[in-house]
Amino acid sequence: VVFKVKPLADHGACDLNLKITRAANSGLVDITNDVRVSGATFNILRNTENDLTFKLNKEGTGYVITEYLCVTYDTVVIPETHKGLPVVGIEYGAFMNHAEIETLVLPAQLEYIGKESFYGCSGFEELVIPDYVTTIGEGAFEGCSGLKKVTLPVGLESIGKLAFASCPFIESIELPFTLKSLGSDAFNGCYMLNKVKISKNTEIGSGAFRDYDNNMKFITVDGNENLKKYISDSKLKATTEYVKDLSLGTVADIPEQQYTKEAITPAIELSLTSGEAVVNGTDYKIIYRKNVDIGTAKVYVVGINAYGEGYYKEFGISCKHADVTKKTVKAATCTKEGTSLVTCKLCGEKSEEAIPAKGHKTGDEWIIDVRPSIYKEGLKHKVCRVCKANTDETVMPKVIPDVNGDGKVNSSDALIVLQYAVDMDNSIKTEEQKLCADTNGDGKINSYDALIILKIAVDDIKL
Repeated sequence: VVFKVKPLADHGACDLNLKITRAANSGLVDITNDVRVSGATFNILRNTENDLTFKLNKEGTGYVITEYLCVTYDTVVIPETHKGLPVVGIEYGAFMNHAEIETLVLPAQLEYIGKESFYGCSGFEELVIPDYVTTIGEGAFEGCSGLKKVTLPVGLESIGKLAFASCPFIESIELPFTLKSLGSDAFNGCYMLNKVKISKNTEIGSGAFRDYDNNMKFITVDGNENLKKYISDSKLKATTEYVKDLSLGTVADIPEQQYTKEAITPAIELSLTSGEAVVNGTDYKIIYRKNVDIGTAKVYVVGINAYGEGYYKEFGISCKHADVTKKTVKAATCTKEGTSLVTCKLCGEKSEEAIPAKGHKTGDEWIIDVRPSIYKEGLKHKVCRVCKANTDETVMPKVIPDVNGDGKVNSSDALIVLQYAVDMDNSIKTEEQKLCADTNGDGKINSYDALIILKIAVDDIKL
């Protein structure tokens, strides 16, 4: 492969970065031996993702790792995402017997570590389990004989059998108060293990601490019946150090919080039934989880130093959408609603909002559809100036031909109509007068209308 790099306008160093995004068995490619450069710095950026196989989880919300293909690198940094979704799990045997791995970095959104996933990985000495892992499967780190230090997250709920078996150099372990079950033989063969902090909430499987250091000490709270039973049934020669129980009290509920794009850390109100005052950072620590994005956040209050146990609380984070932009998607008409796209400037949430119909802007002029007569009602309407639709349709009453407005229908009205018809009188001026004069509703004012008025006057026609 030949690369031609254009020089910068100014003289000086120019770094060329080659990123291999797709290559068969890329972990075995050693491109640096055959690279010839002239006065340039050349960096090979290895993409760990090429060394892994993934599959989408059942929920379609994240990817799980099914196999690690490389055998040459001592550092493995598992990517946070794959194809835009978080890496949430590691499947059975995915990294089994990769003794060459000396440094292992797990992704932050990881939720579970499957059965024997790191079995026999004897190269790394320190292991940090990410915050959101709730399950460590059977034999997950069995035979990781180089392992010396393990950090487990608050929120972890189960450790499978043999999970850390045959890890002889682990000297101490702090099991979180959220741990519900510790599998049988979980720490079997941890010969140097001499200190375990364990919760009263944890059910302990048989042989979980088999083959331990002779100076084994458990740290727990008084009343840990699970531990007492385990020690008794297993006939362990171990001492127990008791710490105060932080969970003997209450933590006040946390009201819903306003989304800010930043981590939300509401104050915690902690009260012990003993009335004893406790200090954050000295007697307990507070750990927040999922406290940035909109949704349900978690907070753990964890006893430390002279205290054990803890509390778990949830609180909501929501956005009030106080500052939004609106973009018209479909304009409103006189009679139909429109639609606008509303976007919150803070959280980016999009929603649709109805734009009210504008309503007709009716003109002033009436248009007669059916002229009234002495026999029947008429009909009239106006027209919207915007959409030209008919509006304000109104029934017009039957005609009463009192043309001169004296309250009577007689020969005087007939005379006015007759004179108007032959242009001898212009006293019929208004539209109302014209409607009264047009007795048969034919749109004309003539002698026939005058005749009808005379018939009305002599009761020959009844109104």
